[in-house]
Amino acid sequence: MVILEACQGAYLANQPVHASVAPPLLQAGIGSVVAFSHSVHIKAARILVEHFYTELAQGASVGKAVDKARDALYKYPKRFLARGPDAETIDLMDWFIPQLYQAGDDPVLLTAPSVGWAKAQGAVPLTGEEMGMTPSADASDTFAHPTLEEFPPSPQYLFQGRAPELLQLERAFRKHPAVLLHAMGGMGKTALAREAAHWWLRKGTIRYTVFHSFERLAGAERVVQVLGQALMGDRFSALPADEQWRRAVRLFHENPVLLVWDNFETTLPRFADALMDATSYENHKADDPITGFSSESRELLQRLYRDFTAPKNGQSPRGKLLITCRQADAGLPGVEKLELKGLACPDALYLLRAVIQKKAIDPERPGYERHEIDNLLKMLAWQPLAIELVTPHLAELTPEQIRAEFPQHLECFTDDSHPEARNRSLLASLDFSVQRLSPNARKVLPLLSWFRGGVFETFLLAFTERESAEWAAVRKELVATALIRVEEAPDINDTYLEFHPILPFIQSGDVAMENAPALRDRFLAMYLDVRDSINDALLGKHPAAGMQLAMREEGNLRRALTLALKTGKRWEGWQVANILLSYLERTGRLRERDKLVNWIKKKLPQSEMAGDINYAWDAHLNHAWSLFTQGHAQEALDAVQKLREKLEQNGGSPFQIAKTQLYLGRIHLHTGRSDLALVPLQAAITDLERLGTTQQANLAASLGSLGNAYQNLSQFDEALAAAERALGILRGLGQEHGIATGLGQTACILMDTQHYPEAEQRYHEALAAARRVEDRELEGAFLHNLGILYREQGRYTDAVKHCRDVIRTFQEIGNKIREMQICDLFATAERGQGRLDEAMAWYERCRELAVELKDRRQLAVVAHNLGSFYQYCAEQKADPAMRAAWLEKGLASVRESLKIKREMQDKPGAAMSYAQLSILYRMSGNLDAAEENARQSLAILEPLNHPHLLYVYDSLMQIAHARGDEKAAVKWQKKRDAKLAELEKLRSGPGN
Repeated sequence: MVILEACQGAYLANQPVHASVAPPLLQAGIGSVVAFSHSVHIKAARILVEHFYTELAQGASVGKAVDKARDALYKYPKRFLARGPDAETIDLMDWFIPQLYQAGDDPVLLTAPSVGWAKAQGAVPLTGEEMGMTPSADASDTFAHPTLEEFPPSPQYLFQGRAPELLQLERAFRKHPAVLLHAMGGMGKTALAREAAHWWLRKGTIRYTVFHSFERLAGAERVVQVLGQALMGDRFSALPADEQWRRAVRLFHENPVLLVWDNFETTLPRFADALMDATSYENHKADDPITGFSSESRELLQRLYRDFTAPKNGQSPRGKLLITCRQADAGLPGVEKLELKGLACPDALYLLRAVIQKKAIDPERPGYERHEIDNLLKMLAWQPLAIELVTPHLAELTPEQIRAEFPQHLECFTDDSHPEARNRSLLASLDFSVQRLSPNARKVLPLLSWFRGGVFETFLLAFTERESAEWAAVRKELVATALIRVEEAPDINDTYLEFHPILPFIQSGDVAMENAPALRDRFLAMYLDVRDSINDALLGKHPAAGMQLAMREEGNLRRALTLALKTGKRWEGWQVANILLSYLERTGRLRERDKLVNWIKKKLPQSEMAGDINYAWDAHLNHAWSLFTQGHAQEALDAVQKLREKLEQNGGSPFQIAKTQLYLGRIHLHTGRSDLALVPLQAAITDLERLGTTQQANLAASLGSLGNAYQNLSQFDEALAAAERALGILRGLGQEHGIATGLGQTACILMDTQHYPEAEQRYHEALAAARRVEDRELEGAFLHNLGILYREQGRYTDAVKHCRDVIRTFQEIGNKIREMQICDLFATAERGQGRLDEAMAWYERCRELAVELKDRRQLAVVAHNLGSFYQYCAEQKADPAMRAAWLEKGLASVRESLKIKREMQDKPGAAMSYAQLSILYRMSGNLDAAEENARQSLAILEPLNHPHLLYVYDSLMQIAHARGDEKAAVKWQKKRDAKLAELEKLRSGPGN
């Protein structure tokens, strides 16, 4: 069957029969041809095709389907005379135009599916209105799927028009793997990308959609992770970084996926420089690591683009890469460019109607005729955002009045260097809206340029020095012009004012007002108060409110920081920087934290660190810690030791020396040298105790670190005592975040001593506390440790579930240390469920991260665990040669672990390796080596009464049995059974 939608496809001319299409198709063997005998209205064609295919899909014959389609044409005779909303219509009897040509029987082409099947496929019947030409609501609202949760929400006035552009995109992707959708701001690039993803998913052009925006400076490596996880799930996260890159490229080439790179202009230095100039970020250019996208990141993106789009084995990729960008020159070789221009006139009319309906504007008045509206839209260049800005003023002005005034606004924007120079109609629309404001509103408007993105109303009133009643009238005007949007902030008894993204470009020349000393001092003083409010909330009983306040005001805090340092107010700048660092760390944005730390260090040279100038010393201390978290442990250690020496030589304050000792102890602690951490931590505690009640928070932090050091040395009683003392101090201070940390620490110690029920209860308390303070990283750490607890209890399914819950979080926030640790847990849990390939992949990923981070402690851990893994593999083999090969691999791996632990003076860790070597040697038949290693483990663990003595006693019992020494075997069995009874009592809870 063939259906011909072209007009007059059935027409029989006086010329030879082949001049008409339908008859030759019949002669060629086509059984049924549907064609039009006359010119057909577009609405008639739509009604006919919709009903025709619906009937065919429900099992009707071709002839019956044509009859039903004709019935629908008769039932809905109205045909519009022009495109657009509320267009004039006429009743047109065109039901007879569809013609059916058939040769032979009237066939049934499809078997009618059941109603249940149709519902299972998500089928939704179209309404009569949807058969007309009215634009539908956003597709994700009309249909149950797909939801496109990873994409931005649908436009405020729903998606309007763009059918030709959708077709252009589809045709471009038939020939090119990558398309650059470029246009000035406000044209709807992201909205079109969203609609394309939705439509192509519905009709089966693609199977997967992946969205990534570059606004937060997350580059190529994050793109790789997002794509891989979307197509492979959690398995992708286990792959090494290089393999992730290769696999992502292969997935893109082999799968029908639409990958959207949004806001690509953020990565381009020209646009970033222009935007920063326009918004008065003096001396902050695109390569600034805080405010720009680095050249290294751009080079990596270029490489990924080439890998995605270059043919493989002569075949183009099945994936589609859609890039949205304000600039046409994006520096992407071979990309197909598609410029997005203004809306088509009918679509612009639909958008205008959506605005006036929402604003309750009456268009049925003299002066608002269709031609007047058309002329207004033409003047606005059919630019979507300009239409949204100007349309609300139709409430009091006619289109002609607006057009008469508009040229004077256009003349204000002739600067070709402006970042939106091409966008004159939008800028003029903004200027037009601004000029309609009251004098009070126009006075306030330049002051808004001090703020970034928005501001809480209380702070704005303080800065502008306006009374509440006066501001209420101004706010109403600004809301009506869409320049601000009012939001209620949860957890905070205040209103947040969100500014339109285009607001920085309004009266940009007035931004020079920032040089007014009084305004600058008022702004800095206000944000020092905001900083104190955030700090008090974070450390007190309202951490969620503190996080909400910091999140909303982050842009303004950054603004205050740059203003302070630019004007030489370094103490004020450091105060603001400190709260930003705390916020970034709590939200897991570690890469941004590290960049900010390095930037601050350069602004506060070490030469200014003498005496009581705390900010420079603190900046260098934080920079050293940042180096450590990035994997540069020795460099960080050297920096802190140098800092301590400088303080001691130059008469640093007791507090400075104590805190530096604390950081020195922490670095030793986290590099696996808990033995070296004890002295500086104890010194820090002694100094802080002398300083009295003012340093209780730092004292608690030092006690917590000391508890961790004792725990690593298997001195569990001392560890629990230090941790409980720290927790008590934090409870007294009411520091919810610290309480969460303390609960987690005591839970970990209880787990190590095999008090499993108490440990699980404490972990759940810690999780609840971490969620109250909205600390994603801390929550992830507790979930990770809870997974370890489940693994120790043999609850592998629960352990794997917790791994899946947290690994993506750690990857997103860039915490590679936690990602590395969770990979090790994932591997052991998968091994416990018998999934050996998956376990091996996770072990390899863990080792790769440990090498990258230069984490020798974790390298020792993963080598030890791989030894246990190889032992498990050996136990599954009946063939002696294969069994021996696996055991030899296990011995080599555990020897590697032991070597590292001995170098790090990790005696409890070495004892675990000796115990594991004892098992492997016994299984290999080398009983002398097995006993020697077991006794070395015994010598370390027995004085500590360590829980793992159970395994040493069991190993010595097995060795004695193998030697035939039953007397010795009975002796070791009694010790083993006694230890087991002790541990089972602990594991069963305090009631037993």
